[in-house]
Amino acid sequence: MILARVATPQGLVAIDLHRIRYFGHVSLCVRETAPNGTSESQSCANYPVGPRSNQGIGHAPVWWAGDYANLCVKPFVQVIGGVVLRPGLTALLHVGGRVSRMPAAAVPRAFGVPGPLLYAAIDVTTPVIVTLRNAAGRTVYTAPVATLGKIPSSLCPSGAAVSTFVIAPGRNGGYTATASSSSSSSSILAVPKGSTTIP
Repeated sequence: MILARVATPQGLVAIDLHRIRYFGHVSLCVRETAPNGTSESQSCANYPVGPRSNQGIGHAPVWWAGDYANLCVKPFVQVIGGVVLRPGLTALLHVGGRVSRMPAAAVPRAFGVPGPLLYAAIDVTTPVIVTLRNAAGRTVYTAPVATLGKIPSSLCPSGAAVSTFVIAPGRNGGYTATASSSSSSSSILAVPKGSTTIP
């Protein structure tokens, strides 16, 4: 079910939620689809979504589940997306000294999560911080979004073949990266760095 369409200079990025059954486990999946419809990033978490979902969520009040980016055609923009796991929280986006409410889409009750889907299109080189506040206005979570450094030109060859670039958590808090050829625009799956849940 598509819950949001996010405007980027290259077109609309669709974000949808769906459920799958894999090796006996039911999982919630968040998928971001590129404007041309041929490139996707997807992340799935076992139910109940939280510390035991095999996604490194821990006790954070949000699961950052998707991150699409076009890194081969300027302007370079990434779309971040996440599902709020506690009720009554408001997300704020801090960009260049400005603070704005982060766009959110209601998640149908059937998906079994208490909060909305958060999303935003941001410049890949601009430092961005996301904070979540409770109904009393107290900040309960803060996380900087990892900016993306220069991507090797070999990942964006001329002609029809472009590449998919995936970043995933590595050992000791680092990152591992893989790249593969495809006929779609470039996409990236990144994990927000250094998130802090405030008790």
